[in-house]
Amino acid sequence: MLIFVKPGLGQAENSMIIANKLTEIGYDVYVSGEFSFESPFRMSTEDIEKIKKSDIVISVGGDGTMLKTAKIAVTQDKPVLGINTGRVGFLTGFKFEDIKTITRNDIDGLIISNRLLLEANNYSGKNSKPLTAVNDIVIHKGVVPKTAELAIFADDSCVGEYRCDGVIVSTPTGSTAYSLSAGGPLVFPELDSIIVTPICAHSLSAQGIVLSKESRIKITATENNKVELFLSVDSGQTVLMGTEASVEVKKSKKRLKLLTNCKTDFFELIRQKIIRGE
Repeated sequence: MLIFVKPGLGQAENSMIIANKLTEIGYDVYVSGEFSFESPFRMSTEDIEKIKKSDIVISVGGDGTMLKTAKIAVTQDKPVLGINTGRVGFLTGFKFEDIKTITRNDIDGLIISNRLLLEANNYSGKNSKPLTAVNDIVIHKGVVPKTAELAIFADDSCVGEYRCDGVIVSTPTGSTAYSLSAGGPLVFPELDSIIVTPICAHSLSAQGIVLSKESRIKITATENNKVELFLSVDSGQTVLMGTEASVEVKKSKKRLKLLTNCKTDFFELIRQKIIRGE
């Protein structure tokens, strides 16, 4: 097992408690020597070798740390387990408090949930590097107090044109994140589909839409757009695209292998995290 931890003294202490407990119940554990929260792909050669040797990659932190760790795990096709020391923890399998009593049977009983990922292409010219998202890909206007003018296409058919703050293209995993805040639908996380949700559209009829996993989505600025647009991936990596921007989004060929606790019920998680705010 390889543990990635959000930088900070408190999290480092937590990671050592977790490492000691996992060692105690019979696992070989590595702890990442350096994990940059801002640049998750900048890893040492030693860490890359540790990932290759590990059966499981563990994220210690909240959902933000989990998103970054997940992208690292995906590059080596390794399952990832989240241990929540943050606030929400939708993607994490265990709370930090659970570690004191965790057993080998608890770990061995984890279930792999195969999650769809998204890929953004052609966002700054034909040779732009593909960007992979666990939760969502968002085209937005940044902090400018004006609306953007955007058109949404699915498989070359125009879904609609919107005056809005932006558009979220989300995975089912991400349907509980920014998309939900923008009025998008909750989608069962293992359902292969793509959700498209306008942000603060100046319309009484703009709704999120659920599309096939095979859909190829294009979001483009209309000729009336006057604001500069940004592309953000999983609320992190952000690219300035300009006023005449466009982005193409499709499912990724890669999948996230998310380790989930068999005792966790999705609908109870919704009640706990969203309705009760626990």
